[in-house]
Amino acid sequence: MQRERIFITAELVFLLEQYAEGCARVAADHGDDNPQSEREPTVNYPLLNLTDVSGDWRVLSRLLMYRIRELPVLQNEAQRTIAGVGEYDHPPYYSYYFRERQHQFSRLGMKAVILAMRLRKAVGLPESRLQDTEWSAYNVLWKVWRQERKRRAADYTNK
Repeated sequence: MQRERIFITAELVFLLEQYAEGCARVAADHGDDNPQSEREPTVNYPLLNLTDVSGDWRVLSRLLMYRIRELPVLQNEAQRTIAGVGEYDHPPYYSYYFRERQHQFSRLGMKAVILAMRLRKAVGLPESRLQDTEWSAYNVLWKVWRQERKRRAADYTNK
């Protein structure tokens, strides 16, 4: 059972960290101008495909399994929120759309990083290098999330 736990944990850690890297790219995307001088994203949303995980999920704790399986649902919810904001945002910069996109994917990426950390710790795997540099996924996600949180708090107190 321990070997199976280590196997699925290694699979999931790398999958979650790849997903976090994709989320960091979205969180750092400010878009580029298209030929009509309207801002559009340069990075697509990351895909988290848990169906390819071949290990036995039953060896994980209920909470970890639940939180990992919840991520695709949270991403769908985030994408609906982003689309809703984008529907009412104004060209050419779509600033609210991009801020919402960055915020939602910084949150998703942070969740993935934290889950990967918990998985690593649960079976004694080495720590991740996702925090090693200023441009590492964790640091990018944390910075974007903190900035947006401060901005939202300021907007709320100024109402």
